[in-house]
Amino acid sequence: MAKLFFLAELCKNIILKSRSMLKIGKEDTSYSIDFNLMAQHLLELNTQAKKNGLKIEKVILKIALKDDLFASEYRKKLKASGIYFAANLSELIDSLHDDHYHVDFGILK
Repeated sequence: MAKLFFLAELCKNIILKSRSMLKIGKEDTSYSIDFNLMAQHLLELNTQAKKNGLKIEKVILKIALKDDLFASEYRKKLKASGIYFAANLSELIDSLHDDHYHVDFGILK
C-alpha cells in the first residue's frame, strides 16, 4: 500500500499542461500535458494495485483529452490493460477535469 500512496503523491507532482486547457474562457498556451507520462502513471498505478489485491476500476478525465492520451506511445498497453475510462461525463463534471484526473480502485476478484 505504501507504493500506491507514493504513486498517488506522484500524481500530484505531475505538471499537467494542455493546449486545450481553458483559462477564463481563453486558450492558455502556457500549459501542455505530457500524455506519455500520464499513461505511464496510470499503467504503473494499475500494476501496483494488482500487486496489492486491487485494480483500477475507472479513470475520469476530460473527455476531449482521451484521444490525446490514447495517441501516446503507450496506447497499446493502455488498451490491453483493461482500464475503463469514463466514456461520457456531464458538462459540469467534464469541465472540472481539465487539470487533473481521478482513479477509482476496486478489489481484484
